Amino acid sequence: MRAFIYDGQRSVEELVDSYNVKHAGIRQLLIDYLVRCKSDTAYVTLQGLARQLAGILVRHRGAQPPMAHLPARARLLL
Repeated sequence: MRAFIYDGQRSVEELVDSYNVKHAGIRQLLIDYLVRCKSDTAYVTLQGLARQLAGILVRHRGAQPPMAHLPARARLLL
């Protein structure tokens, strides 16, 4: 618990990389989206977005990325 409290906030890149997104294009899409959200989003919300979006995309590895599951704001970046 102490490490969590004192390590501070991770960068957007570190958040995305913690979910092992191997496809470079998808990784960059997530980073770009989260960077845009960062200025008007609480850090805890940003962590949740990273977890949810990376989870959706990592679950569907071999398949076409499920764009219908992405929030409308993320689809605008495509």
